[in-house]
Amino acid sequence: MRNNNKLLLRASLFNLVLLCFGVIGDAAAASGIIYAKNPVTYTLGRTITSNTASCKGTLSSVSVTPALPDGMTINPTSGTISGLPTQIVDSTAYTVSAKCSAAPVTGILTLGIGDALTAYYVDDVNGNDSADGHTPGTAWKSLAKVNSAALGPNTSVRFRRGGSWRGQLQIQSGSPAGAIYYDAYGTGPNPWLLGSVIKKLTSDWTALGGNLWQSVATFPPQPGLKNGLPYNNANDVGNIICCSPRRTGVEKWNQSDLKSPLDWFFRTSDWRVVVYSITNPATAFSGLELAIDRVIVLISHANYAYMQHLGIRYGAAAAIQGNGTPMSNLTFRDLNISYIGGGNLGGNGTRYGDGLCLWGNAHDIMIERNNISQIFDSGFTNQSTGTNISVYNITYRNNVIWDTSTGMEMWLHPTNNSTGSTMHDIYVLNNTIVNPTHWGYNQHTGNGNGGFGLYIGTPAAVAVYNIVIMNNAFAYMPSNAIDEEQSFNMWTGKMTMDYNDWFHAVTTAQVHQSLPTFLDEPLTKWAANFPAEQHGIEVNPLFVNLGSGNLIPATGSPLINAGVNLTNKGVVLDFNRNPRPATGPFDIGAYQHAP
Repeated sequence: MRNNNKLLLRASLFNLVLLCFGVIGDAAAASGIIYAKNPVTYTLGRTITSNTASCKGTLSSVSVTPALPDGMTINPTSGTISGLPTQIVDSTAYTVSAKCSAAPVTGILTLGIGDALTAYYVDDVNGNDSADGHTPGTAWKSLAKVNSAALGPNTSVRFRRGGSWRGQLQIQSGSPAGAIYYDAYGTGPNPWLLGSVIKKLTSDWTALGGNLWQSVATFPPQPGLKNGLPYNNANDVGNIICCSPRRTGVEKWNQSDLKSPLDWFFRTSDWRVVVYSITNPATAFSGLELAIDRVIVLISHANYAYMQHLGIRYGAAAAIQGNGTPMSNLTFRDLNISYIGGGNLGGNGTRYGDGLCLWGNAHDIMIERNNISQIFDSGFTNQSTGTNISVYNITYRNNVIWDTSTGMEMWLHPTNNSTGSTMHDIYVLNNTIVNPTHWGYNQHTGNGNGGFGLYIGTPAAVAVYNIVIMNNAFAYMPSNAIDEEQSFNMWTGKMTMDYNDWFHAVTTAQVHQSLPTFLDEPLTKWAANFPAEQHGIEVNPLFVNLGSGNLIPATGSPLINAGVNLTNKGVVLDFNRNPRPATGPFDIGAYQHAP
């Protein structure tokens, strides 16, 4: 009997061990995704060696949270990680979920993206332009140093978070062998590139009498540009920004027209700013910024470059613009652009200034996840005059355009209206374009143009095809939904415009055309004849908080599930890098609603 008890005890212990091993095995299966390299750190701008995944079975239905760094992908069937990372990321734990022979499994992949092969750092406080720039401790200091340095492929230029620089940054070119990356480093808010000079001291202003004050500083034209009007991009002051909350002055074309506080005039006889103020402007209007008529980020013969995680504001010309030279293979993402424009274009009383302007020949350009607000002219645009201009393969996706005169412009006007220019494969996808207070529209002193959601103008001589405008939320336009100064007929069969929301808070959305014949009709009527917007809507988008700029669709918003799935066009994330559905409908706009 005792021997039988011993045998039973041994059998029980054996079964208990098997049970324990079974539990351990099940636990291992539950977290059983294994990567060939884990943890792993990759190099910015260098194609990685594929990192393969395995489990004790066959993998399928693989996904990862959070989203992998930009440029990297995960194979949904095998779990293999591949790509060319274009975003610096600290070591991060990514949860990989899948099925292993139909059983749910997870795994943790610890992955980081290190700096480029050649790295430079820029520190506005502790930097030194005589240093080598290769570490935060030996950082450069000025934009002049960055612009003059001979940068090459596989290089990063990183600005200290929390810092600010005044002047112009000139984008340089990488090559197919490797790009140049303009980015941020450290902790804190994104670094700022400012296109203004600050005049906040009482000693910056002298009284003229009659509540008029003139700047002590003068703003003469840049070398080679004409003294006096007309001149363009000549270093004059094009706008004034001040105060908390921020506001702008109102430009007048004659000093005698200065009648109200913060009315201002640029006097070209001696290049001074004159402001109407009851007391010294420095005390009446805190933090006065004088925005200079000069592009803040200049694209000149620039190719193979990235600009990301930077702030750009307080300029009277464009925030980012090409100078007419060819540009290609550029990416602008995760930028904050605000208070741009107001410069006097050619001195004829027409003011201008876009958030991001692709001027001239441009191709293979990505513009995504940017927050663009308080823009005198357009949030973003590709446009040009000239002959034999070619614009193609440009994508605008998941951007938020907020409080601008016009949401987006897209036009190409050859000076001789001849053949030879082309515009094709332009994708405007899942952007949110909202103009609730019409900052730029109200800024249009002397020329009250603007207030459009979308502006298109290209003569019939230009070859246009495959223009895709889908899943965008256009809301609260003070003027027309669409404005066209040439002819819509040329777009028939060459433009896909659908699944967009067009909401005008006061009246129905309108389409306006001035050339070659006058047209002014409801968008719904135009769309039926075009045809366009077969699945579009014209309803209040119901954002979480329009007043504070929270433009995420609120619960019950008609934007939710009203768009079309654009995964096949590369839209897989939203503005916040949250995933879009792999199958099924998208939400309209830059944000994917999360309950």
